[in-house]
Amino acid sequence: MNDCDLKTLLTAVKSGDLGVDEAVSQIRHLTPELKGDEAVTLLTDEVRVIETGIDDMNPELLGFLMERLLDEGALDVAFSPLQMKKNRPAVKLTVIAPPPLLVHLSRIILLESTAIGVRHYLAERLKLERTAETRQTSLGPVQVKVLRESGAVVRVAPEYEECRRLAQETGIPLAEVYRTVERESGPA
Repeated sequence: MNDCDLKTLLTAVKSGDLGVDEAVSQIRHLTPELKGDEAVTLLTDEVRVIETGIDDMNPELLGFLMERLLDEGALDVAFSPLQMKKNRPAVKLTVIAPPPLLVHLSRIILLESTAIGVRHYLAERLKLERTAETRQTSLGPVQVKVLRESGAVVRVAPEYEECRRLAQETGIPLAEVYRTVERESGPA
């Protein structure tokens, strides 16, 4: 059973013709069926997702933890509200990381927070191609992210630090700087 779709695999498992372990192995090798406008080229990669719940830490320290994780190579760090055992309000820390940084970033979490353990798993991502470019605007040159799908520009996103710098230099509100940069550096 080499080239098959998910429906065929599920039918084979239900009928007993295929074991669960073999089905899982086959599912990992399936490619999504893309039709019409969906037939595009997206980039793929694998990341480690590291998570823990924190219910007994001074929230003022969370910002430092986030900065530290990002400085040490995390691709993204997020906090979400969470209700833990004994009805304790808490925060769920989620870190997206390159797989080789799993132990390093987990150690930072365990030493810089009150967490006593983390869980982690491998995840696959589909993403747009992303490049950094400098675009000329009425406010001067600005770094932007250019996002492409199959080579075509999907959108241009201003870099926060660049817009923040321009807002401080010009006295123009940050939201207005964003609008100007988006309008003047659009897809090209």
